[in-house]
Amino acid sequence: MIALAARFPDAEVRSDGLDLAFLVESGAFRWPGWQDPVVSKGSILVWSQLETATLALPLATNAPKLLTFRARCHPSLGPSLPLRLRLGDTPLAEVELRATDQEFQITLPSLSGPVPLVFAVSRRYVPPRKTRDERPAAVGLSFLQVSRVGAIAARSLPALERRTLVLPPASSLGFYVRLGPAGRLSATASGGPGPLEAWLVTEAASTAIGGRAVGPGATPVEWPLAGPPGFARVELRNPGRSALRLDDALLAGADEGAQSPLPPARLATRPSIVVFLTDTLRADRLSTYGFAKPTSPNLDAFAREAIRFDDAWAQSSWTRPTVASLFTGVHPATHRAIGFDRPLAERFVTLAEAFRKAGYRTGAIVSNHVVHHRFGFAQGFDEWNDAVVKLYGITAAEVVERGLKFVDRGKGPFLLYLHTMEPHATYEPSDEAYELFGPAGQERRPSRPLLMQPRIGPGAAGYLDALYQGEVWDNDRAFGTLVDGLRERGLLDSTLLVFTSDHGEEFLDHGGKGHGHSLYRELIRVPFLVRLPEGRLGGSRQSEAIAQVDVLPTLASLCGVEAPAGEGRDLSSLWLGRKTAIGMPELMSETRFGKSEKQALRVGRVKLVVNHDPRRYGEGGGPPELYDLAADPAEKLNLAESRPVAREWLRRRLAALLKLRRQKSEDVERMEITEEDREALRALGYVN
Repeated sequence: MIALAARFPDAEVRSDGLDLAFLVESGAFRWPGWQDPVVSKGSILVWSQLETATLALPLATNAPKLLTFRARCHPSLGPSLPLRLRLGDTPLAEVELRATDQEFQITLPSLSGPVPLVFAVSRRYVPPRKTRDERPAAVGLSFLQVSRVGAIAARSLPALERRTLVLPPASSLGFYVRLGPAGRLSATASGGPGPLEAWLVTEAASTAIGGRAVGPGATPVEWPLAGPPGFARVELRNPGRSALRLDDALLAGADEGAQSPLPPARLATRPSIVVFLTDTLRADRLSTYGFAKPTSPNLDAFAREAIRFDDAWAQSSWTRPTVASLFTGVHPATHRAIGFDRPLAERFVTLAEAFRKAGYRTGAIVSNHVVHHRFGFAQGFDEWNDAVVKLYGITAAEVVERGLKFVDRGKGPFLLYLHTMEPHATYEPSDEAYELFGPAGQERRPSRPLLMQPRIGPGAAGYLDALYQGEVWDNDRAFGTLVDGLRERGLLDSTLLVFTSDHGEEFLDHGGKGHGHSLYRELIRVPFLVRLPEGRLGGSRQSEAIAQVDVLPTLASLCGVEAPAGEGRDLSSLWLGRKTAIGMPELMSETRFGKSEKQALRVGRVKLVVNHDPRRYGEGGGPPELYDLAADPAEKLNLAESRPVAREWLRRRLAALLKLRRQKSEDVERMEITEEDREALRALGYVN
């Protein structure tokens, strides 16, 4: 049951009475057509920066309306500039702008909905960008108003008064929901006199579901939402000339598809835990996950004794935020370990701290400097890298060797975290691996010069991919040594062993290389295999979507360890094969890396990527991306324009999750980046 008053801040507003301030607040001026609006001391100025810049006017009705705007041309463009206005492809008017403000008034044709108002100038008037940070400017808007012909007040926007929705004349409120099979809309209306309409917009059709005349007294209204289950927009419209008030507006049978919690499950005996994390390993480069070349023979054998999760997703596309999420069970928006100078804060109870409190010996051998102990990642570990700082950068074989020595140093259950660097750049596989995966007849070259190039072609990408596959094979050999070492010690069947990765790697899948810069599948889908004690459920496959934040609460339940409060799901019943998850989890990923700042939300088969990237797109952000992962697993066909209802539900839900997590988080104090840190980042290929 949804109380629509609680959803008012996220509702989509439409009205025949709009002004420039509302359009700026609602994010209507979007890149690339517009610069970021400049707001100062009550004045507003917005510049267009392309030959055509489009502004979507969210109009509520087809009643006649007036468009009034004040505009100027940029001084660098000369004394005047012709401006052509269109509604979509339909010409509306042509005016002559000058370098000082002029006011224009135009009658709009009878249209409703998001109406595209296009400001078009001749390309020859747009100056070239003079510096990397300077943007061209053409048309400056300092005033814009839409009003109904004959209306007294121009601005006529819905409002929330305590728990009452107020719909002024010629306005509407739209609520994006996931509709179930038996939805119902109800409210108590008053005000008027005038009509109240209810509309249902699904991905297939827009349908009027009810109307009712409303007078001064309380009028109960109730309508069934007879649409197909899925993403939908429920709209309440007031097309009349008097304000309406809605109390107790409720929506039943919607947004109920989120996954319900599973009951916790515990193993009969308390096992030791080994988490083997391979840095930068994309799932589809493993023969275990169907890759054509035999890159992971040891993992293939391990999978016959383990559960293979086919749909595991990372919380980010680079190491520090993903490992922080694995250790804490919370998302990057909460833990804030999202930059090279941002540590994992001490206020979080980590995986190691929870298990040490429960009596486990805890140790870690970590090859990646990005999760250096100085940045908070050693919290809760009795031993970290054998207290040897110079171990960052060691081979996977040495990580395993030292990990097994930790196992031998004590008795009782232990938690061991192993973090290997192959196949992270630079890619320099062993000679044996290069013989197996290197391009036939091609002379071997070092990978670093290619990796440092801003752009590479398909040939270079293919060569780097071959080197990468060789390092996957080298890492797999080290993992096989770990499994054999535990088996020889008689510990394998009393140990719960997890094999996973922090993120993947791109080889021109979407035109780039490396990682951290995007949130596409090649970077976010990771391998995840679990061998339970005694190899229970060995050889099985699990299609349920899981995330890195689920690891801590699940391991804690399986071992009878008290878990800290977090944001992940306890999937212990799923791992033990006792329950099947019902519903669709909300899988969220985010990255802030270089110029990239992106967030993604996946629900079921649909995934939204929001491109904030202020250094590239401005504060308004770039174009959203929407993908159907079942029909388009490679994420090549952007459906954001063709599926606006799904896009808007996901966008609003993502914004709500980010707001919730940022509100309960605290900023972390930045740490000094030392010369040692810079040298390590150069070695990893992050900086020149």
